[in-house]
Amino acid sequence: MKFVDKIKTSEFFMLFEIAKLGALEKTIKLTSVRISEIFEFSQQTSARKLRNLEHLGWISREIVPKGQLIRITKEGREVLQKVYSNLSILFVNRFPPVVLEGEVFTGLGEGSYYIQKEGYLKQFKEQLGFTPYPGTLNLRLRSKADINAKQDLGTMPYIPIEGWSNGQRTYGPVKVYRTMINNKVRGALLDAERGHYSEDVVEIIAPEFLRKLMGLKDGDIVQLLFI
Repeated sequence: MKFVDKIKTSEFFMLFEIAKLGALEKTIKLTSVRISEIFEFSQQTSARKLRNLEHLGWISREIVPKGQLIRITKEGREVLQKVYSNLSILFVNRFPPVVLEGEVFTGLGEGSYYIQKEGYLKQFKEQLGFTPYPGTLNLRLRSKADINAKQDLGTMPYIPIEGWSNGQRTYGPVKVYRTMINNKVRGALLDAERGHYSEDVVEIIAPEFLRKLMGLKDGDIVQLLFI
C-alpha cells in the first residue's frame, strides 16, 4: 500500500495545523473551544480526531485543567517530512529558488505598528508558528535584478494573511513568504496589498530582533533565500 493510502486525510491536516501552531518544537496548550475553532469541527468530533492522532502515535497529549497539552511525536514529524518530500518532487523544479540581496536601512516604523495589531499578530502566530519581534528588518534591494527576482515571488507558494477590520478601520491582506536570512535565521517577507514603500524595498519579520542577533547596521548587505 502506498504511503498516501495509509494516512487518513483529515487526521493528517489536523497534524499539519498543530505543527503550524508550533507543536513540532514545543508542547502547546489548547482549549476545547480553541481546538474546535482551528479545525472547524464540533468539539466532539475534534476530540475524537485528536484521540485518533494519539492512537496513530503522531501526537502526545495530556488533559489538564482548561485544556490539553499537545506535542508532535517523532512519528508525527516523520509523517510530515514524508509528505513534504513527496510534494518537493512536484514543486522544487517548478519553483526554483529565488535569492534577493538588500541593504539594511532604518524605516519609518510603520511595519512595527502594523504587525503588532492583534488582527495580524494572531494570524502570524497561527500561520508561521512564531510570534514576530515587534519590528521589521527593512532592506532596499541592490539592483534591478533583485527587483525582478522579488516579482518572481508572485509565482511561488505563499501564506495568506487575511485582511480584517476593527470597526473603525479596515486593514488589508498580506502575502507572506518564508525565507532564510543570510543562511542562518528563518523569517518571512511581508508583501502587503497596501504597501507604504516603493518596489525596491522589502520588510522581513522573524522571532527575534535581527539587528541585534546578526549584528546588523544600516548599510549592511543581507541575503534572502526563498525555496
